[in-house]
Amino acid sequence: MAAENEIRETIEVDGGAHGESHGEPGVMDLSVPMMIWTWATFGILFFILYKTAFKPILATLDRREEAIRKSVEEADEIQRRLAEIKETQDNMLADADAKAKT
Repeated sequence: MAAENEIRETIEVDGGAHGESHGEPGVMDLSVPMMIWTWATFGILFFILYKTAFKPILATLDRREEAIRKSVEEADEIQRRLAEIKETQDNMLADADAKAKT
């Protein structure tokens, strides 16, 4: 019985079983000044991060993208040269085969 009374007192002190309060704003209540401060803080933080973190991160991503683009271009050039070498090899083998048959 004592534990039950203790639970009731805790519920009454906390504002009821469903978080109901008596005239005090709750955590989920909308407050225009709080919304303004939240947006202002977000804007300031975003500006600071943009100046200090986003630019270096984006620059690093651009350098990485350029390096990948160059690697792909080099790989395409290597494949083109290999195709030329293969064609030259096939021609040489055909010539050698023709000479061997005569």
